[in-house]
Amino acid sequence: MAKPNGRNSGEIAPVGAVEESKRVKRWAPRRKTGCVTCRRRKVKCDEAKPICANCVATRRYCGGPYYQDSAQATDMIKDLAVVIPRLRETAPRSVRPTNHRGWEITPEGWDVVEAFEYRRLLVAMDVMATRPATPVSLAAYPGCVNSESFLARVIADRIVWVSCCQRTALSPSTLHGTRDLWLKFYDLIQNHLRQLNYDLTHVEGDFLKYLMKKRIFERICDLMEAEHILCLGGWRAHFDGYFALLNMFGIPKCIPTENPVFVDMLRSMTVNAVIGNSVCRVDKQICSIYEFDDAELVNLFGQTCFSPFPCPKALFAEIAAINRLRLAASMCKIGAILPDANAVFDRINSFDPATWKDTAEFEIPHTPEVVLVARIFQLAVSLYGILSLGLEHADASAPNWPDKTTTTAEITMLMQKTLKSPKCLAVMTWPSAVAGVAVADGPDATRNLLLDILVRIDSDVLAYGIAAHTIERLQTFWLTKKTGWENCWSDFYLLW
Repeated sequence: MAKPNGRNSGEIAPVGAVEESKRVKRWAPRRKTGCVTCRRRKVKCDEAKPICANCVATRRYCGGPYYQDSAQATDMIKDLAVVIPRLRETAPRSVRPTNHRGWEITPEGWDVVEAFEYRRLLVAMDVMATRPATPVSLAAYPGCVNSESFLARVIADRIVWVSCCQRTALSPSTLHGTRDLWLKFYDLIQNHLRQLNYDLTHVEGDFLKYLMKKRIFERICDLMEAEHILCLGGWRAHFDGYFALLNMFGIPKCIPTENPVFVDMLRSMTVNAVIGNSVCRVDKQICSIYEFDDAELVNLFGQTCFSPFPCPKALFAEIAAINRLRLAASMCKIGAILPDANAVFDRINSFDPATWKDTAEFEIPHTPEVVLVARIFQLAVSLYGILSLGLEHADASAPNWPDKTTTTAEITMLMQKTLKSPKCLAVMTWPSAVAGVAVADGPDATRNLLLDILVRIDSDVLAYGIAAHTIERLQTFWLTKKTGWENCWSDFYLLW
């Protein structure tokens, strides 16, 4: 005989029993159910920190223990997850989304605001702490911004970030979950080029003032950088076009200092051109930069310490001079350039790293790293002159020529000291490239040291794979058993 129960017999259960039988919904710990975003989407979370794989792949805000509505969240922990912030925290109160299920309707131009916030968070990740110069405060949001070029640049940074997290190549076919980012990037580039060509063919009034008003130079620079960091074609043509416009208006002699953004980008493009020409074959160089004389290039280098490439101004001028001598040496015999080469080495030897910070035209931090970096760049410029001009095997006609073996040994010893200082290590790409050619016939221990430095530099997301590209070229060069400068480098590429 079956045991009667309240449901079958019609009896009414006590009220307390009904209340106890109700399920109470509680938030389970993250170790059991994953981050908040995955729980809302009802998908399995791998609980990776600080961003889970699902949120990285789908470009969603990863909640987790850093969820911004949580009482335990702190500003410091939230900044560790470098993702585009949700509207809930940064949007005006009138457009903040509610908790209902549905699409968040964003106001026009909100993608630009989110892009600015993303850049702020990206720079906040101890980026300035790795620079051997005085950190500068971030620029305020400009009154107007060209949304297409700026958004394309930020999306390119985002693609590089995802590629670094997933350890995949920069390609739409290999980056899981970034196809919409690539489509958005290409759409922005097409719109930007269309508008840029329209502005260049519909000039109103003074041409130079019109270009400055329309921010033509800044937009070309953004376009070139976005294409370059994603390894896309076309950036070389935009690079040449940028300097063609500069030469048309004689910008170095009349720099419009009222626009600090233009001045910063102009200096960046100048350093890219000079340093890029030093690590490529003579026939692959950016020839448009030679329309300016060395004094103009030094003037473009600026009146402040350029923290991404903290080479002293006097030594930067010698890099530009050696580039010009390389071009001349390719069209004449080596004896014709010896007087100019002697003058270059005289100026390099007269530079004193210990007194540089006292004689510089701008403020330099009083730290031991400054003297170390300046000495490394002095040795690197000397080695660059000897190797690129082919003077290591020539009969020394002047006592001021540096000895290749001695200089290589000293720069290797000093670069080993940079392993203890992240501030110095972050700017050692070009000196490592120069030293890498010098040790082509050297011991394996020295090569491994240079590779270790470049690998550490490449671990930074903002390195954009430049150090990895340098490693690839050096390793290929070492396998050839050759020692010539022209045998190591090929096409032009940006080196910082």
